[in-house]
Amino acid sequence: MGKFRKIFEALTEADISKSDTSKPISVIAYRYGKVKPISFYAKSKTYALEYALSKEGTEDDVHEYKLNFKNPLVIDVEDKEFGDATKEGEYIDIAIKGNFDGLIFRTKDKDEFYVTIK
Repeated sequence: MGKFRKIFEALTEADISKSDTSKPISVIAYRYGKVKPISFYAKSKTYALEYALSKEGTEDDVHEYKLNFKNPLVIDVEDKEFGDATKEGEYIDIAIKGNFDGLIFRTKDKDEFYVTIK
């Protein structure tokens, strides 16, 4: 619990968007691949398509989803942080332990990526 508390306290100070965390939200998002218990989605269909093509997928493999978050953890991230699997994993652990139903990663450019937790 000590490590989790330390990470959460550090996030509380810097990364968590206090004004948007825990506010219900519905969004349209795009995903390549099968939906899993923890799944990533992009706000931008173009981003999801670029990811699909990088994995030898096609446009037909990118699907639109309506995501409904009742209690999301909203994290403001630097662009470089979003691609950091270790950092993403820490945020996901915090969301799970904090009983959030998903994450919204928001970049400074207001691009958003979503993670559902089931």
